[in-house]
Order: sequence, then C-alpha cells, then structure tokens
Amino acid sequence: MSQLIQNIVSFIKKLSGIRWYVVVDIRENKVLGKSSMIKEEAIDKLLAISKLSSELSGEISKYTITTPSGEVKAKSIFAKLNSEGLEIESMDNHVFLLDVDQKIFDHISMVFDKIRRKEKIECKVCGRDLLLETYNCPRCGRTIPFILDRCPFCNYRLEVKKCPGHNGFVDTNGNPVKRDYVILGSSIGVGVVAAGITAYIGSIIPQYNILMYGLGGLIAVLMVLFGITTSSPR
Repeated sequence: MSQLIQNIVSFIKKLSGIRWYVVVDIRENKVLGKSSMIKEEAIDKLLAISKLSSELSGEISKYTITTPSGEVKAKSIFAKLNSEGLEIESMDNHVFLLDVDQKIFDHISMVFDKIRRKEKIECKVCGRDLLLETYNCPRCGRTIPFILDRCPFCNYRLEVKKCPGHNGFVDTNGNPVKRDYVILGSSIGVGVVAAGITAYIGSIIPQYNILMYGLGGLIAVLMVLFGITTSSPR
C-alpha cells in the first residue's frame, strides 16, 4: 500500500459518519484494507462491486462526462439508501468503498477530487498540508475534514480553526488569521478608564478607598479578559 493510500485510509478512519470502508487494488483484485466489521465472507462480493464500479464509471464517462481532451471525469458514485449510502471513489488503480452518512458525501467526494488533481491546501505559516487533516466540531463533537467551513452535521460555522502544525489560527485555505487588536485595545482602554474613575472616587471619599480600588482593579481585569476572548479569531 502506497504512502498516499495509507494517508487516505488514516483520514477516513478518523471521520464521523463513515460506518465502514474497504480499499481494493483493481489490478491485483485484492483488498488492501478494510474496517474490522467487514467479514471475510463479504470480501468476494465487495471485490466484484469494486470491479463493476470501475467499469461503470468508465462507461458513463465515455458518453457524458469527459473533458475536451478525453480525460475521464466520473470518479465518484453514490448509491443512496435512507440516510446512508455506498460511496465509491476511484483513484488510479484503487477503489474505495465507503458506507457514509449522506450529509458528508459531497465533502468526502470533494477531498478525493482534490487528491486526484494533486491539489494541496498548505498552511501559509508552517507549510503543513491540511487536505487530509481532521477537526473536531466544538458544537457537536463530530470529526470532520479540516478544510470545511461548516460542520455538515450541525451547520456550525468553522471558517477559522487552529492549524495542527503550528497551533495558530488559519482559515480553510490555510491563510493566517490575526487577532482583532482593535477590540482588544478598546477593552483594555475601557478597563483603564473604569479603574481611573473608581480610584478618583476612592480619593474623594476616603471611607470607600479600599473598596473603590478593589472594584477598579476587578473591572480592569474583567475587561482585559473580555478583550482577549472576543478578539480571538472565530
């Protein structure tokens, strides 16, 4: 199994919404990898499906989905059954059979398409390729492809995430995202002003001196924390 195929399998195994997978080498008619839940007696049938799907995508492409140069474009097949389906992805001499939630079919197909076109989505800071990285949605906890800008399960916005390479914030294209220093500066400024006002009140009303100083310090700290939190990339 090549390094690329191993990386794809590792990526697939981490994702939520994929019940099982099988990887087949079409040339050798051999299963290279599969989920543990796939029984040995099912292998022959899955090999037959892989061969037929490869032939089907080639035949369809002859009539409907070719480029002007004649390049075969049909590489993904999806057979829907209720809320799940069998996704079949062809790449070089390999076929991936995936039992997937239909919510992520288009997204998985997009990743495979980028791999076939040898695209990379590199972090512009550390150079790490983000295409086969995953991310845990903070709202629903499901594991999804890193390059998505929304969770396909709960629709939570995820345009900005921490790069797994350098742990800084990047967008879905790997571009660095900076903290909003206007918000941070404004919050610190408000805290300083509030602390100054309470200190002045404490100076003209001596019996409340300690209380005012304490209140001013608390407000200043809370405003700094507020600024740090709200100025973080989202």
